[in-house]
Amino acid sequence: MICRCKKITVIKLEADIGADPLWCFHCGINLDLEDFPISDRLKKELMAWTLGYGEWIDWDNDRLLQGAVEKEKQFNLLGEEFLYKLKTELSLNMEIAYSRANTVDLYQN
Repeated sequence: MICRCKKITVIKLEADIGADPLWCFHCGINLDLEDFPISDRLKKELMAWTLGYGEWIDWDNDRLLQGAVEKEKQFNLLGEEFLYKLKTELSLNMEIAYSRANTVDLYQN
């Protein structure tokens, strides 16, 4: 795991466009999912979940799509399930935090 920190103590689960969903909580470096001892199935599920990030946004017109609130809510609930799965599969001595998608709030404010 390549990171600016000497030792990663907290991993953040956060979906973003074009990135693996794991980050160093302290320095913000995107971590390679392949570096973690988790099942191939969970890796595929996490990447599929990440690819779904922002499906509630019309990126071309920079606005929310119909049903955006519910879509983002469902996305976040699935993220919480993945947080539990990660904690179950990783036997590393580190904390895992989850950063929920909040783009609906950003667009509505």
